[in-house]
Amino acid sequence: SSGINAEWPLRPGSAKCVTSSCSQIENPSATIYFEGSDLTLQWKNSRPDASGRVTSKVLTGSVDFPDDREYTFIYYKDEETIYWDGDKGETSNIWKYSKCLMATRKCNQITVSDIATISVDGSDLTLRWNNGRPDKKEKSTDCDSALIPLL
Repeated sequence: SSGINAEWPLRPGSAKCVTSSCSQIENPSATIYFEGSDLTLQWKNSRPDASGRVTSKVLTGSVDFPDDREYTFIYYKDEETIYWDGDKGETSNIWKYSKCLMATRKCNQITVSDIATISVDGSDLTLRWNNGRPDKKEKSTDCDSALIPLL
């Protein structure tokens, strides 16, 4: 069948937004931009930009500074702190005031209890039912207007 099924309307609190991780980290000295697992560090001074990779969803990885060397990092979002070449208590190379900025889209996934998941990837929206109904896909530049045809 098409349209909204008998499991709707939803109970309050049954839908949950799952946000993506940081799209960038803003620090007084530099900004780190993320694109998938790749990252670019752009200095706010005359040093050359650095590049690297994220190795886990909790934002750990490495950055290769062309005028220095490669450094590993661990980012703690709640503390707004980056630890370079070691974890808390293991390094003195620490960047405080490193604020995580989310992508402009507030959610990249909405889970609706045990009913369905709506995923957003760029302009692609996918509704995946948990009850065996076929997935539904839509393409839109406006997320809000694309959600209605999904249902």
